Amino acid sequence: MDVATTRSPQRALTMIHNNPAACVLVTAQKLSASSGLAVLRAAQTLRPSMRRILLSAPGQLGDVIEGLHSGAIEHIIYKPIRSHDLIAALGTLASAPVRAGASH
Repeated sequence: MDVATTRSPQRALTMIHNNPAACVLVTAQKLSASSGLAVLRAAQTLRPSMRRILLSAPGQLGDVIEGLHSGAIEHIIYKPIRSHDLIAALGTLASAPVRAGASH
């Protein structure tokens, strides 16, 4: 598995656009230049089949609920993040079909 990282939400979206093999986006909810939910929504529009994981603090429940209802968030991992939680989330998404209506 190839992994690419960036601290820039715009750079992340450019990487998704330029790399058709990119299949999973993992982002934190709190970002300096944007929100994780905004980045996940943009990625959902750009590539509806891309799997989307949000890393969130438990206190950000309103955004999480909104993101789940819109389909922008497919999986949530609450902080503090443990590597086995991320591995389990990737396994779950790999075996699950892309949600219907993912291109909202």
